[in-house]
Amino acid sequence: MNKHPASGSIASLLTIVVVSPFFVALCFDLTSQNISQAATVYSQTNPDEPRRSFSSGTSQIVADNFVLTGSSQNVVRSLRFVGGYGLTMPPPLTPPLDSLPNDDFRVIFFEDAGGGPGVPVVNGDFSSPEVVVRTPRSGPLLNGIYNPIEYWLDLGEGIALSTSAVYWLSISNDAGDEHFWGWARGNYSYDANLASTFDSVESGPWQVGSGGGMWFELNNVNVPEPASHVLLSIALSTALLSHRRRSADF
Repeated sequence: MNKHPASGSIASLLTIVVVSPFFVALCFDLTSQNISQAATVYSQTNPDEPRRSFSSGTSQIVADNFVLTGSSQNVVRSLRFVGGYGLTMPPPLTPPLDSLPNDDFRVIFFEDAGGGPGVPVVNGDFSSPEVVVRTPRSGPLLNGIYNPIEYWLDLGEGIALSTSAVYWLSISNDAGDEHFWGWARGNYSYDANLASTFDSVESGPWQVGSGGGMWFELNNVNVPEPASHVLLSIALSTALLSHRRRSADF
């Protein structure tokens, strides 16, 4: 008599968890619901039409300014934004969604200095923050070519920002030698000024112009653990418990 009938059940359960489209869709839906409950500190998420993006990576880096309202101080612990990838070798088209490159993001919050990015805010330079969510978005292609991707980055303990002060946010991504990354444009909430530099992101010099705004949202809670991980843990725990109970019956 088979003393370990549950081992096959665990394998079947794992197969269901991995390949079931319903399960995958449910995971994404629950993750989105959890993240949507985040308390928004600042939002600038109306896309620029036609949907466009600016390259922000290893050469040109882009920054946008913003002002917080509300309480006297806000802690930013996560941010959401939209961007997309292109290939550096001709033709410069977007890569397939199933072969997206690895990300190496850098997020910097700057003080304002005479209408442009100044020095980084204390504890406001985040190198390689955790990319918790990276999922395709519907809607028009960026620049008519690149698939828009939505990102959620977790900033750990975050950064405290004061109300009514002008700050600048820079998001750049080193996607490797074969790809470049662009940050999606958004209708500005504060003003139409944008800054860019082809030099040091820490010290510039920055060129400021009235180019519009960038697409981003700041939140004061950390990004929840993806629902897929949570549900997988529950499924495995249930399977193991079932295995123990069945083993005890033989």
